[in-house]
Amino acid sequence: MLTGGVTPILLVKELEQLGYKIVVCPIESLMVCARAMRDLCEAWKNTGRVDKLATQAMSFAEVKKLLGVEEFLKLRERL
Repeated sequence: MLTGGVTPILLVKELEQLGYKIVVCPIESLMVCARAMRDLCEAWKNTGRVDKLATQAMSFAEVKKLLGVEEFLKLRERL
């Protein structure tokens, strides 16, 4: 399934009923990231700043939590 493609978009529940165990949406996540990067670059080019986009972004603490940085550092300490 691809947003904007010819395959109909099904709900996760419908995919489960069809027997799917795993569903991914790699192109959609790429498209969302690409738009965010474009907006960031446009803001930087047009205003010389990127900090005003901060309200739309995750905080650095949120990114570290998402990536599991603390767990990685603890693991590294044990090695």
